[in-house]
Amino acid sequence: MRVKTFHAKIVKEPVEVGSEELPIVRKIGPGEVEENFRRIKREVAELVEEEMQRIMRDPRLRGRLGK
Repeated sequence: MRVKTFHAKIVKEPVEVGSEELPIVRKIGPGEVEENFRRIKREVAELVEEEMQRIMRDPRLRGRLGK
């Protein structure tokens, strides 16, 4: 069995995490952060509820819940 070997050379020095600043695209206030957090939390709860209903309607899946 022939084995191929590859040679590589690192050209750029690795950058330390956090050493480069990210540009500010737009400023957001605490109200927007809170609103986004609550929206995401609500959407996740809705998804969980929808999936639970789907699972409870399917006898094969319902048995996997262990209820």
